[in-house]
Amino acid sequence: MTRRRVRSGGAVGARVLLLHAVLAVALAGQAPDEAWRTLDTEHFRVSFPAALEETARRAADRAERAHAGLSGLLGWAPTSPIELVVTDHVDVSNGFASVTPWKRITVYARPPVDDETLQYFDDWLELVLSHELAHVFHLDRSGWLGRLARGVVGRYPGTWPFFPGIAQPQWVVEGLPTLYESTLTDAGRLHGSEHEMVVRTAALEGALETLDRASGRSPNWPAGDRPYLYGSRFFDFVVERYGADAIPAFVDATARQWVPYRLDAAGKGAFGVSVSEAWRAWREATVAEARATERSLSAEAPFSAGTAVGKSARVSMSARVSPDGRRLAYARSDGRSDTQIRMVDLATGADRSLTRTNGLATLAWTPDGHVVFAQLEYTDPYRIRSDLWEVDAQGRVRRITRDARLSHPTVAPDGRTVIAVEDGSGGNRLVRVDRWSGSVTPLSPAGADELWTEPRFSPDGRWIAVARWLPGARLDIVVLTPDGRVATEVTADRARDDAPA
Repeated sequence: MTRRRVRSGGAVGARVLLLHAVLAVALAGQAPDEAWRTLDTEHFRVSFPAALEETARRAADRAERAHAGLSGLLGWAPTSPIELVVTDHVDVSNGFASVTPWKRITVYARPPVDDETLQYFDDWLELVLSHELAHVFHLDRSGWLGRLARGVVGRYPGTWPFFPGIAQPQWVVEGLPTLYESTLTDAGRLHGSEHEMVVRTAALEGALETLDRASGRSPNWPAGDRPYLYGSRFFDFVVERYGADAIPAFVDATARQWVPYRLDAAGKGAFGVSVSEAWRAWREATVAEARATERSLSAEAPFSAGTAVGKSARVSMSARVSPDGRRLAYARSDGRSDTQIRMVDLATGADRSLTRTNGLATLAWTPDGHVVFAQLEYTDPYRIRSDLWEVDAQGRVRRITRDARLSHPTVAPDGRTVIAVEDGSGGNRLVRVDRWSGSVTPLSPAGADELWTEPRFSPDGRWIAVARWLPGARLDIVVLTPDGRVATEVTADRARDDAPA
């Protein structure tokens, strides 16, 4: 990678005074009051806040690697430069790409070590840039008519013939990048266990989605993950059955069609059968593989069935039993109403809302029956941070920290000490928080090469079990002393070992 220069962005315009901007605006926009810098590489113009220069240089390197890999796999590349923005103004792990009115990728520096779907990664920047750059390669592709039209009127934000890929089904738009994120990194969602579990379960229950139901968002689980998991696994099947060249041939065929969006015709031209036929073949193969896995596992030990607790939802997580064993608190999202923390009486099954939250909260009980939780909130017009709050049994909420970037709390038996995860600059660390004053003290070094999630105090307060991520997609359980020293490494492998209890 060639690094030519670093330029100061200077003042970046007047501050926007929309104090009531919605979350989506903050996620898509940037903080104009940062000291923005830019560096150029062979194919990218990378913009970043000065405090993120080290992270941005790593992102530039990973972007060039992904560009070389995708160019080799697909046989073409978009014209340069591609704008790449690296930012850390929201405590969210994500990235997104667009090809109109210019080619741009935005990456959030926070690594998704706590995201069940995304946490199987060797290098977060490598993974997200492989995915988002695959979007640019795919969506920028057009036939000669589209290139002619763009040459006349510019990069008009339209579909066919300008950018025909934009209007394709979401299982195509998201499935292809999800395939290539795993092809280029040997990690990612295609190689992780989460998507495999979802598809295998659907296959065994006779609920594998048909082609017309694999896109879109739904209040029913797995909700917005459908295009990613179904699209990527279908395209992986296409590669295995028809060869790696079938994918670039399919993309090229859809981009060049005079009568657009005829996916079956593109499939026949690219790999010899229609997409509908290939999808049916994939479903049959997936069901057969799932049943074979079920037979193999049931021969080892009988399956156990759980009993549902609490109100059904699209997503229920962070379930925690109270210290007296009588109640269960959990975070719930039904896809139709506000996310919330709910509490279940384990004796009667009564389930009630404790408080609404901004997104699914991570939470922990206190010895006096309160719940400490983390949620996102604006700290200024441009930044959204995760902070600690607490709610009592009557639903009264008190804020503990402000602009502290904390999540995954666990409360010591003394009722005052909280251990949490603090995000920052593309990494994280464990910290000790005073529940009453909100003061924060580091417990582990900050960095991107050792990440932490889901700490848990032992009942006597002598130990902290926590999931630790190390390079090589190693997410393992370790036990720490209260001062942060590793006492025991419970697991040590390339697997997802997390959520100690």
